[in-house]
Amino acid sequence: MEYSMPTSGSQFATKRSPLQPMPKPTSNKEGPPKG
Repeated sequence: MEYSMPTSGSQFATKRSPLQPMPKPTSNKEGPPKG
């Protein structure tokens, strides 16, 4: 585990952004939405 998660996953998604285009804002920038 990285560190204490504050909310549902506010920082969790932010940390995954650079690793994997999971969030919608990132998907939109990369290409078509995954889901």
